[in-house]
Amino acid sequence: MKKKQAEKIEEIMILRQTALAGVFAKAAAKTAVLTTQEAVSELRRGQYTISEWEGITEEITKDYASQIHKGGSLCIERIAKPAGDGHVAVSTKQTFIPWLTDMREREAADIIKLIAEAEANQVHPKNIAKQLNQYFTGTKHSAITAARTEAQKIRSDARSKAFEKAGVKYVQYIAAMDERTRPEHAARNGKIYKHEDAPYLGEYNCRCVLVPADYKVEEKGAKVEDTHEEVVPEKSPKAETKEAPEAEVQQPKEKQEPEWKEVNFENITTTKELKEALAAAYPNITLPLRALSRLDTTAVAQNFQKAEDMRRDFPEIAKEVTVLKTENEHSYAYTQPSHDLTDLRLVLSTRWFAKDKVEYFEESYKDQVECKFFPAGTTYKDTIAHEMGHVLEYTIIKKIYSDRDDIVNAWISCEVAEEIVQKAQAELREELGKDYDPALTALSISQYANKSDSETLAEALSDYYANRESAVLLSKKIVKYAKEKYKEVTE
Repeated sequence: MKKKQAEKIEEIMILRQTALAGVFAKAAAKTAVLTTQEAVSELRRGQYTISEWEGITEEITKDYASQIHKGGSLCIERIAKPAGDGHVAVSTKQTFIPWLTDMREREAADIIKLIAEAEANQVHPKNIAKQLNQYFTGTKHSAITAARTEAQKIRSDARSKAFEKAGVKYVQYIAAMDERTRPEHAARNGKIYKHEDAPYLGEYNCRCVLVPADYKVEEKGAKVEDTHEEVVPEKSPKAETKEAPEAEVQQPKEKQEPEWKEVNFENITTTKELKEALAAAYPNITLPLRALSRLDTTAVAQNFQKAEDMRRDFPEIAKEVTVLKTENEHSYAYTQPSHDLTDLRLVLSTRWFAKDKVEYFEESYKDQVECKFFPAGTTYKDTIAHEMGHVLEYTIIKKIYSDRDDIVNAWISCEVAEEIVQKAQAELREELGKDYDPALTALSISQYANKSDSETLAEALSDYYANRESAVLLSKKIVKYAKEKYKEVTE
């Protein structure tokens, strides 16, 4: 490749970076407006008032635009110091990272190499164009991931500024508490900090939030932490995102088709009764007796009873749940497909569902509802109903796609949940017109619902089946479109 060609490519990629910076800045402005309005609405429902909050959006947008046009943004850096005995002390700090410039330089080098090799092999220009098109299609995922991370940082900054303007003095740290939560984030869950000393939010795919906690400190005397440094086992933190299914190859199993029949989980008191009821409701499920013996039978039965209405409305979900497992996890429960997609595991944590832990589980969940992290009106008995929301999403995906890679990509990208949620929000905007409240987003359901479209779907289903007509308006719309999508792919 000639030097002038390489220089021209560099020039074009710089122009592309400038254009991307403009897109990110514009998106940041929209995100800041919506998040500020949501935060202000939330604060005004509490004991706080807002003065001069209108300047929040302008301030955040200006700061971010200045950063992104320099080729990056303030990112959250994880600082880990040796703490002995196989542990590290973890804290965070903000650092400017030129990630957009790095991405541009990396892609320019890739393109120059691609064209040079193609020309050396005498590839026809039309085929070179096809290769370039394929290359840029492949980089789309990185751009989407960057956009999501930046949007989360903007949301965190906007909420923080709104808290500052409102005079919020203390905030409580709320983590997602599932298998994808970083260990230091799990350790901070529920802790209270001075607003100015709180941990930075916005790490890659972080789903944690800060909520006002003045009343807990001033009226209930809650403890205020003097540092957000946490000592955790020395290992690489898990990325807080939907993980690809774990690598475990199993022999394919012939699944039974679900035939709806009502199963009563009420008044179940023994492991044997629970196993029989689960086998009747979920015909393909494997139930290790050892796993069941670790659990509080009544708590598990009550959870599955709350999920019965969902199983009635979406009977195909019963076919997909194939393994019930227990693990000693921070999360209450989680759902994960196996590597070869032959199994969908429902995992219950013995930290919460164990026989001597349920009372603590109930109180922990109640605290999360009080902080608006989970939907109002739900209880710990709705935990499995939430997971069935993920099972429903997975069921629809498997009805749409047959190729493994397509299924995995759809699961990770939340494309089915995104479609359902967007349709629900669009209908709300159309119905309410000028009366539409921007606060009618995922945050109207719960804080956790705002983490991803997948969690919005699961939280909406949990809210709806727990509260029915008392569920929030967005939840009811989401359930409507979930039913439509389910009917579309199963008939």
